[in-house]
Parts: sequence; C-alpha cells; structure tokens
Amino acid sequence: MLEVRNLKKYYQLKAGIFKKQVGFVHAVDGISFNVKKGETLGLVGESGCGKTTAGLTILRLIEPTAGEVFFEGKDIFKATKKEMRTFRRELQIIFQDPYSSLNPRMTVYDIVSEPLKVHGLARKKNEKTEKVSQLIKKAGLSPHEHMHRYPHEFSGGQRQRIGIARALATNPKLIIADEPVSSIDVSVRAQILNLLQDLKKEFRLTMLFISHDLSVVKHVCNRVAVMYVGKIVEIAKTKDLYNNPQHPYSEVLLSAIPVPNPKIRRKRILLRGEVPTPVNPPLGCRFHPRCSYAEPACEKVEPKLINIGGPDEHLVACHLRK
Repeated sequence: MLEVRNLKKYYQLKAGIFKKQVGFVHAVDGISFNVKKGETLGLVGESGCGKTTAGLTILRLIEPTAGEVFFEGKDIFKATKKEMRTFRRELQIIFQDPYSSLNPRMTVYDIVSEPLKVHGLARKKNEKTEKVSQLIKKAGLSPHEHMHRYPHEFSGGQRQRIGIARALATNPKLIIADEPVSSIDVSVRAQILNLLQDLKKEFRLTMLFISHDLSVVKHVCNRVAVMYVGKIVEIAKTKDLYNNPQHPYSEVLLSAIPVPNPKIRRKRILLRGEVPTPVNPPLGCRFHPRCSYAEPACEKVEPKLINIGGPDEHLVACHLRK
C-alpha cells in the first residue's frame, strides 16, 4: 500500500545579517518502512524525534530533501500537480491540533464539504448536503444541531470529530493520524480512538498512526515503528514489541508506561544525559551516548535496520542484535 524508502527532510540553519548557512536540522534522516493494506502502523517516539515531519513529508505537505514514497506502486515525490490532486483524494490526514486545523470563519458544513467541492465528488447541492450530513453523523455529531455552527462553538473532542469527518469526505484509502488525541481531554480520548477503529473497519482504511502515547498505540496498532532523533530503530508487530523489545531505546519507552494497578511496580529505566540535538547528531548509533549497553562499535558505525525475527519481520537497528 505505502512504502517509504530512505526518506530525508533537512532544514537549513542560517545566522547573521546576511543569513549565512551554518548547518542543517536533520529532522528525518533516512527512514524506511512500509504500511500494508488494511493495517494500522504506529510511529512512536518522544517529542522532536521527527514523527510529524515524516507524516507531513510523506503527503508532500512539506517537500522532502531526499528519498522515495510509493503509494500503490506510484512514486508520490515524482507526481505532477495534476497527479497530486488524485493522490490527495486517496491520502488524507487528521491533524494533531483540532483548534488550529479548522478555519474559524467556516461552518462545519463548509469545512466538511470543501473536499467534495475541490474534487468534484458532489456537484448538486442536495447531494452535497446529504453527503456532509452522513459524514457528520458517522463522526458522532448531530447534522441538524451542528452542521451550521462555527468551530469556536465546539469542544476539543468535537472539533477533532469534525476533522475526522473532513478526512473521510473523499473516501480515502490511507489516513495519516498525527497524534489525534494528544490535544484532547483524557475523558474523551477513548471515544475518539473507538470512533477511529469503527471507521477504519467501515471504510476499510489503512492508517499511519503517529503518537508518543504507547498505551494508545498498543490499543489501536497492528505494528509499531520506533523513532529516535530522526531514525527508525525498531519495527515489529505490536505484541512482539511490547513483550520483547530488542532495541535499548524501546525498552526505555516501554518502561515508562504507567501501570493502572498500585500493587504492581514496574522497574523504570532512567537514561543519562539529554536527547542529542538533530543539528549535530552523534556519529554511529544515535542512542549510544545514553545507552547502558553501548560498545566501541556503537560510537563509530551506524547500525543497519535488519530483520531478526524471520518471517515475522522484527526489524532492529542495534549492534547488539546480530
């Protein structure tokens, strides 16, 4: 369905009166993964590791520095403007912030109907109104009560439902969900996650689910890819990753998940030092300055992402797993 090969996104750093170039921010630095038809792949990692940048670059909402992205065998990065419009119908995004992603001057009807208008999917007004009503209803809102209101009249959870309805308007094949519940009250997160699960089955969606909340990822994803400072360090089935993480960074992330039982105490793994800057990332393995298992080779040679799980495809980039 979706295949990402050696994707890179660098941002130039400039300084001084004449804006002299002084370096690059290695936001996404050569990541490769695939999303199979009908599955949900979780992309996880701490803030600033490049998750959101990867999602936006895949959709060409920001242009890549290098790499290839194939959707159903077609290279998105080589598509013309006309071809990209076709891709836009089949690739949609649910943005992280439900407050800034909706135009405050547009009603819910205008917001949800805009993709239909742009792609010519409902030319008659009655047809458009009926389609918008169905989408709003499927997103868990009332068409009669909410269709002609403005975004400021809704809560964060309701706004995210509007964003979901907009993403579904073109009947896409793949949705990138960029931390869709991180800006929402804890009390309504489960409702939004269950809604996404139900809509995925109904519309037969494939999903790239970006999040830093490992509890959420465990609930909704079939496989998980772990990112650290612009690199993917591990990819595995959700059950395999949570039960038997192979990369030291994955172990650290999983040890931080709260256990909802005061009688059970999980040993927390504490890291030394700070997260490296993406402006000047460490040589070799990027995790080695903070890794308690680091060997001399980790400081000089960057580990490749290799399969250590046979047909189950448990991929890990670590010199300890050979």
